[in-house]
Amino acid sequence: MIKLGYNKYLGQGGDWGSLIHRAIAQRHPESCLGIHLNFILGVNPSAIKNPLTLLWVIIRWFTPEEKKLLGRGHRWMKDGFGYAHIQSTKPQTVSYGLLDSPIGMLAWIREKLETPGYVWDKEEPITWAMLYLLSNSAWHARIYKESFPSSIKEQVLDNLVPSSVAFGASIFPYDVAYLPIWWAKAVISKNIVFWKEHKTGGHFAAVECPDLLKADIWEFFNKLPAATKRELISSGDAGARL
Repeated sequence: MIKLGYNKYLGQGGDWGSLIHRAIAQRHPESCLGIHLNFILGVNPSAIKNPLTLLWVIIRWFTPEEKKLLGRGHRWMKDGFGYAHIQSTKPQTVSYGLLDSPIGMLAWIREKLETPGYVWDKEEPITWAMLYLLSNSAWHARIYKESFPSSIKEQVLDNLVPSSVAFGASIFPYDVAYLPIWWAKAVISKNIVFWKEHKTGGHFAAVECPDLLKADIWEFFNKLPAATKRELISSGDAGARL
């Protein structure tokens, strides 16, 4: 971002983008002044740093809605995570098969898109599959081998987003990961300026409910501290970008 001339900026991401933006915020808080995520992944609270929060987790001190959302994530880890194990251990094997079979690539991608309450246009998954097929690339498999799971935990999840970086989150009920805000304050960020839990939408919110996500991003921006807004504005023509 600095090389592109963006000296002060905000970031937004889901899925891998959420992990990447957390890493950027942790390493470059002087430039990345805020991040908004729509995929909230976290570790267990520390017994030393957050004993009360850990106790709440252990005794399952959750509201009925929190139990529902956490339960969905647990079921997905049990029943829907097989692809990640394959891609993180034998990426080349599955990559050759996927690139050799257009229908195989389409099925591999389409299966992950199913969300209650959203009907996918048939052209969208085909377009997504074609991006890999035409470029002869199956990097979506290799990336798991390079960074999953220990690297993600050690380099990102075990570290808080610095308090100087504003944090915002949009929670969609059919996503595959969830943490209550009180848990997120212990393991992700202590400077949460925006948090909204929706009644519809899933993991691919930018496609499933783009208007909701766009409105949340602007609301997050509007809730930034005045000093952060001034810093973004004063950074110059190419320096303040969302």
